[in-house]
Amino acid sequence: MRLFFASAVLAMLSLGSAQAELSVAKAQVKLGIGQRPAVLHGVVTNPSPTATRLIAASSQAFERIELHTHITSRDGNMRMQAVDSFALPAKGKLALKPGGHHLMLFGFSGTAGDKVSLRLSFADGRTLEFEAPTKARARRDSHAAPQKRPNHAHR
Repeated sequence: MRLFFASAVLAMLSLGSAQAELSVAKAQVKLGIGQRPAVLHGVVTNPSPTATRLIAASSQAFERIELHTHITSRDGNMRMQAVDSFALPAKGKLALKPGGHHLMLFGFSGTAGDKVSLRLSFADGRTLEFEAPTKARARRDSHAAPQKRPNHAHR
């Protein structure tokens, strides 16, 4: 009986460490200009001794969310490509950043400055729910030097 109890406790402890809490840091949603999608950047941390994969994301503030990465084509140009998942190593991190892995968020229903709730889903069944601030992207004219624009209240 003692052996059974000890085995059960050991099994629960190992399951608990395998299901360690995921976390996200520096999460920020940069809103698209016009009809362009928003993008989520941040760092997801997995303290568990077991690797997993980020397989989906959702939010009531967006119509849909896709996982994207940048790849270099044969001609040397970078382009975005939708993917099915991102690896999240055991006791490791997944950086969601410009020029790399990121989430594309389509159909935003709020306004710049809102905090939005997001949910990340992982292949091992874990989920991570968090809030991220939204920030408007600056408009840029690629053919002109950056200029300061007056702040007009009536746009």
